[in-house]
Amino acid sequence: MNVNTGAVLGMATVPQLDPNDPYNITEPKLQAILDNAGTALTEDDISVLQSRLGQDAVADIIADGVVNPNETKSTDEEGNEIDVPSEKSQLQGMIREAEWKNKAVTELYYPGSVFKLMTAAAALDSGLMGADQQFYCGGDLTVFPNTEWEHSYHCAEGNTHGWLDMAGALNHSCNLYFI
Repeated sequence: MNVNTGAVLGMATVPQLDPNDPYNITEPKLQAILDNAGTALTEDDISVLQSRLGQDAVADIIADGVVNPNETKSTDEEGNEIDVPSEKSQLQGMIREAEWKNKAVTELYYPGSVFKLMTAAAALDSGLMGADQQFYCGGDLTVFPNTEWEHSYHCAEGNTHGWLDMAGALNHSCNLYFI
């Protein structure tokens, strides 16, 4: 960071994202959808929005097949008239949030297959585990039971792998072995 201006000088993320220009939408297809607000969305536009932002998140916006660029009026519970942001503004905010979200630190994911290799290598290198150490995979594992942090982890498609050593866990890509 530049201590005089606050500008971010280096950042190890996606190269097209400029942390000094957070309002720039870097995906051309998403920017084109915003630029064409008010015209009919194509099937491809709808597919891109649903896959990038989530089907539920964009359901109301794409319901009529057009991204409305105009603010609308509504009334609140007390009968006061209020401005409702345009669908274009809402969509623009959702796109910016999706582009800047670092899913590796903000979302709860099962350990990915590539990360399982790193976890195994780190465990072996540190001496915390041996390749022959066994773990029983019963298909699911609950951590912090009976607390507000309780969470259940599962193996893909509900598989139960039984007793596994590290090679077997990597072979079956067992989530529970690496948690």
